[in-house]
Amino acid sequence: MATGKGSGFSRSHRILLGALASVASSIGCNSILGIPEGHLVGTGGKSSPSSDSGAGGEHDSGAAGASAGGRDAGTGGAGNGGVSAGGSGTGGSATGGSAAGGSGAGGRGGAAGQGGTSGAAGAGGGGGGGGVGGAREPADVAGEVHCGTANCKLPGQLCCVDTTTGDAHCATSCDSTSQVPVSCDGAEDCTTAKPKCCYPTGGTEAACMATCQGRVFCGKDSDCAPGQRCSPGTGALATVFICVNVTSTKTIWCGGDVCAVGLGELCCYDKTTKTEHCAKACNANDIRLECDNAQDCASGASCCETHTGLGVFTGSECVAGGCAALQAELTCGGANGCMSGQQCCLAGTGSSCSATCSGDIVCGTSADCPSGQSCAPITTATIGSATGRTVCTTP
Repeated sequence: MATGKGSGFSRSHRILLGALASVASSIGCNSILGIPEGHLVGTGGKSSPSSDSGAGGEHDSGAAGASAGGRDAGTGGAGNGGVSAGGSGTGGSATGGSAAGGSGAGGRGGAAGQGGTSGAAGAGGGGGGGGVGGAREPADVAGEVHCGTANCKLPGQLCCVDTTTGDAHCATSCDSTSQVPVSCDGAEDCTTAKPKCCYPTGGTEAACMATCQGRVFCGKDSDCAPGQRCSPGTGALATVFICVNVTSTKTIWCGGDVCAVGLGELCCYDKTTKTEHCAKACNANDIRLECDNAQDCASGASCCETHTGLGVFTGSECVAGGCAALQAELTCGGANGCMSGQQCCLAGTGSSCSATCSGDIVCGTSADCPSGQSCAPITTATIGSATGRTVCTTP
């Protein structure tokens, strides 16, 4: 599901289909894909872990990426290729690019230079590409399925992947005895009646389905369930983007990305550019969010708003023993911080979980928002406004 539908599918499908071929030898699909039992496409509940945590996971930051070149630890998976701590030295072509910054899971990529500020396009993360063999940014391009070095045109074609060699090619039909058909690589290829691009548990094809018990292939965050995000797959799914759960513990939503609190990251909202980014330190004039719920804090502490004496919102901080009388408490930063079926509701400058919100819905990505709305920061800087908090907004 790539910008321009880039190459790299063949390598990953060799892994995937070689594994699929072993189904006949009684190896379960979850085991094939490295998915723990019961940990498939969840609802993003309060305790749901990220399926991509750990090596190359969703939540490790550029601090670990300094040695691996990616924003994430280990394989340098999703994120911005070392922007946080990679800098011009460690995020450049030496360690931040395709050499070490995304081999395996690939990087989430981004614009040229996001893989290290000194890295030229291709050297610091591939200018929007992932790591070696990895997925590129999802483009939400309808009517095409990435297939090896080709793009299959729907509905007349589909991608056929050989279960023995992993070779992929476009065809009008696939050999059911030796090939796996792939007829979508994101929800953009699907219909209202069958809205999900699904690789089902124990299945032998990726196709549009009404519901999905397995992995949902996505083209954008809104293809996913609340509390999830659209991220590069790992292992056998390294060339596609899939919906993954995002844990609320030691993480802060920040402009659709996730800051790693455990590694010292904050979410900084720049009031001049009206954008958010993860960093170890914010500029003096930024809104500074160090937490969005108590799980980001030490035991016994609460996540509390900070403000000026006049009541202008300046961010959040962890406070031992609870928030002061005039401080609002933040208990969630998106649907991932609430129980299944609940929303994170903005209450003044604080937040709380509820089945419905009478005011703004606090969101991590557009997956948390009703259809037709997107997740965007509050830009108003007046007294009492939760400037920098992200809420569901109608364009």
